Amino acid sequence: IYMLSISLLLASIINFYKYNKYKYINNYIMKQVNLPIVPLLATISDITAWNYRVVTLGGQYLHEEEKLVNAIDKDGNSNGYYIITPLQRISGVKVLVNRGWVPSAKVNFIARPKGIIKITGYIIDKNISPRLTNGYMGKDLSKIRNEIAKTSASPMILYSIHNSYKYPKSSELLFYNADKNVSYGIMFVGLAIIILISNFYTRKRDV
Repeated sequence: IYMLSISLLLASIINFYKYNKYKYINNYIMKQVNLPIVPLLATISDITAWNYRVVTLGGQYLHEEEKLVNAIDKDGNSNGYYIITPLQRISGVKVLVNRGWVPSAKVNFIARPKGIIKITGYIIDKNISPRLTNGYMGKDLSKIRNEIAKTSASPMILYSIHNSYKYPKSSELLFYNADKNVSYGIMFVGLAIIILISNFYTRKRDV
């Protein structure tokens, strides 16, 4: 009984910790996203200061270097692909762009704009796997990191938003549902208290 109560209390502590962690992450992302939209600098000295900022970027897509990366849903299944394409800036520097998601059956219908274009998106450190509306990139994110190292691209990935074409489809950022962790925490505390009170009265009655 006591071990079960302790386990429930530990579970509640973990959930309250997750609540504070996810709340902090959500607030940080929201703060960054709401900053003014600015052009991406040619060089970035402090990557962390730019994470999740919305920026504009001009250049030309190198579609011949395009990569398809599995989009993994919450159950761990592939539900399509993210289209990862280097965009070469006028300076010659390449920035990898996640142009969006396409279902497996529509891979042959991907739009590939030509010439110099201007795009808008979230700029995020290559080591972060953001939560997106169409799933995450999972283990395939390592392929992108290798691609960055091979092409000497920016150490960040731009996640394109506001695409004007059907496929690939832009993916929006997802926020953590931190409130559910509070509910779980309260539930576990309540169960622990009920078990302890029930055990107390059972032992008292048996005396």
